Amino acid sequence: MPSTLTELTLAAFSENGILSKYLPHYRPNPVQAQYAETVAALLASGSKQQTAVGLVEAGTGIGKTLGYAVPLLLYAALTGHRVAISTYTVQLQSQILGIGGDLDTALQVALDLTGKKLVVAPRLGLRNFVSPARARQRLLEKGLAWDAAPETVKDFLHWADTSPTGLLMDWQSARGELPVELSSADVCCEAYLPDTEKSRYLAHTLAAKAADVIVTNHALTLLHATSKSYAVLDDAESRPLSVIVADEADKVEAAAHLIANKAACLNTMARLFAKPTGPANPAIFAGIRTLMDRAMTMDTTHTTHTALSESPFIAGQIGHDIATLLPLLDAAIKVCQDRENRAEIQLHRDALATFTSGMGQPASHSIPVIHYSKQRRYPSLRLVNPNPGKVFGQLWQDREDGGGATHFRDPVRRQ
Repeated sequence: MPSTLTELTLAAFSENGILSKYLPHYRPNPVQAQYAETVAALLASGSKQQTAVGLVEAGTGIGKTLGYAVPLLLYAALTGHRVAISTYTVQLQSQILGIGGDLDTALQVALDLTGKKLVVAPRLGLRNFVSPARARQRLLEKGLAWDAAPETVKDFLHWADTSPTGLLMDWQSARGELPVELSSADVCCEAYLPDTEKSRYLAHTLAAKAADVIVTNHALTLLHATSKSYAVLDDAESRPLSVIVADEADKVEAAAHLIANKAACLNTMARLFAKPTGPANPAIFAGIRTLMDRAMTMDTTHTTHTALSESPFIAGQIGHDIATLLPLLDAAIKVCQDRENRAEIQLHRDALATFTSGMGQPASHSIPVIHYSKQRRYPSLRLVNPNPGKVFGQLWQDREDGGGATHFRDPVRRQ
């Protein structure tokens, strides 16, 4: 009888193997079996002393999702370790988590071959959840009275009030786009909201902590990787993650772009502190608005980037403003109770500190610029790194909590 991870994986993908029980028209594919065997070998090779990182690629249509899901879930069942699948798009997350999909099949395979029933849960960020209160407030700001609201808006608000999950992607999967009167930015949860308004998100995070397998996105994965003090995907009260599989790995670079360029996104920061929920918040919000105003004075040519070297006077003002903000952000971090939001504030704080430090570096090391979004011209402060290729690898090396592997599908990381 097969007993090791690799043996069980090969048995699952063999002629008349367990997969044929759940996939009536299943035929062994040598390429898929080799892909799965490679993933299994990688997962088995990592340890706390040595992280295993694998980049695994295969052609379109060979069944790569099942090819990594089966060995990944067998690994979780055999070791008792928590594992994660990270994707770039919500659409793929929904596809992976769908009833009767590849992950469902892999769960059945793991149960049959090991006797262990694994628990799977999604793990999404706060702004993926609806806030009925914000939606109603936005309608009032637009002068749209309830009795005059279209039926599509009333239907959406009824769903927002009664949905068990509160996930915007659930509405989009079942109903399509939001009503034209509202955008996702109008209706999503924000950090300043009371816990009663974020109750579905809080329940969601608790369920993810208890799960054996979580399905998350690259943004949260990178936030987890870069936040040494505030682990987002695990904590002292839950089992640490041992393996992260990065599906849609070609999009990791896009997700890491802002981190890699040390970007301080001022509009995103302003949204975090728009409500006076903490003692430092009003001063932080005012300071961020001042930074945004100074940045906008340099947007004279409507280009994508403006180098701060073009205006040493404004550069000096921005440096002074950031120096004033940093201790206020430190105070906000100390009083923030939500782990994900605390990590996000820390990330913004570190981005501002790094930007200030980079302003005094030679251009061969870093170039401080103001980047403007194409449509609304929102400014962000960026240090353009002449050698950005080294950054993503450094993100994981900087983590202090040991582990075992990462699998990048097309690209696995096991930690």
